[in-house]
Parts: sequence; C-alpha cells; structure tokens
Amino acid sequence: MKMLLGLVLLLVTSMVGCSSLAPDETPETPRALLTVEWRGGLCQYGGCTTTLEVSSDGAYRLVEGDGRETSGSLAADLVGPLSEAIEAADFDAARAHEFTEICPTAYDGQEVIYTFHARAGDERLSTCEYVIEWDIAPFPEALAVLEAAGR
Repeated sequence: MKMLLGLVLLLVTSMVGCSSLAPDETPETPRALLTVEWRGGLCQYGGCTTTLEVSSDGAYRLVEGDGRETSGSLAADLVGPLSEAIEAADFDAARAHEFTEICPTAYDGQEVIYTFHARAGDERLSTCEYVIEWDIAPFPEALAVLEAAGR
C-alpha cells in the first residue's frame, strides 16, 4: 500500500512540474477573433453567402452557403499580429469615410462584412457602409489571414 501511495505521489508531483504556467496563471480560452461574411450575388443554391470565423488559437472555419465547410489552423505568426492589431486599432479612423455609392449587392455583386472581436467589444465594418482603408490596421493583418485560409 505504501508503495502504491508513493507511486501516486510521484506521478502527481511530476505532472505538476510539467506545467509551463506559473501557479497563478491560467491558460487563455480561445475566443473569436475575426468573422468575415461575404454576401450577395446569385449562386446555384440561391443568394451567395460565405462566412469565415477565426479564433485566437488560430483555428478557422470557412462555411459556404451550400453547406460545404473547410477548417484548419493558422500559424501563430499570422494570428498574433492580427490579435494585436485588433486591440490597437482605431476603428473610428476606419469608419472615417462613409460608402455613398450603390452597394454591389444591388447588381449581383457582394458586400463584405468584417467583425473584429476586440476584448472591449465587437467592431463591425461593412463595405456597403464604409470605404475600407486597406492600409489601416487591422485590415492588412486580416487580409493576410484571409489569404492563408484560402479566401
């Protein structure tokens, strides 16, 4: 019995020693980081829609309007800069220029809606509401993630 208790104690202490977190740290639960929705136009199944969801751990899911799904994992060197850019972004600057033309959905084109999930709350920008300044953070980082996810 003492031998079994010693073995259990050894196992528990070795498992505790394997943790890379400090005693007062807890691992961050993955959270939504970016959602991009393309909508408009006509597809064989009806109105075209595609949604891409990216989590802070790099997991992504791309859902097509016909139900096809693709998922995968993005490299940390893409997700980290995106997360940092979202938290540091000046979304008021990104909304500085209202879109005043006819939304492309009126003539079989697409609207793209970017939702950046910042810790302070969601920031939604639509290409039919605002003229997107592609060089203002977090858009360059978001475009790199979209490219890596095959979109």
